[in-house]
Amino acid sequence: MKAILLSLAFAIGLGAHAQSADHAKKTAEEKAERRTERMTTDLGLNADQKAKIAEINLSYAKTMEQVSHIPDQKSRDGRETVVKSSRERGYRSVMTPEQFTKWNAMRAEKKAKHDADKKDGKKDSDGDND
Repeated sequence: MKAILLSLAFAIGLGAHAQSADHAKKTAEEKAERRTERMTTDLGLNADQKAKIAEINLSYAKTMEQVSHIPDQKSRDGRETVVKSSRERGYRSVMTPEQFTKWNAMRAEKKAKHDADKKDGKKDSDGDND
């Protein structure tokens, strides 16, 4: 009985570890592609907009990957703010006012959910940290 419980606990732990490892393995390109596809669907981007948003998202993902390695928290937070502002300016220049408003609303909703989950002790499940 002990062996069964130990095996079960090990399997659950291994599964949880594998799931977190999959999340960590996503490249900047994969993150950008996922974000672009979601935005295309949710905001109704046309082909030209999609291509421009894909460029913005790739640049953002690559830069944030580099920023994540900054050891000083204050410096990292400052750089993240600059990078996110740059991304937002890029989005604003590509999207229609309606699309940009919808994107901001979606972002605010996601932030509220994330904050509520964080308060409840849950982890962010979709991998995007806007």
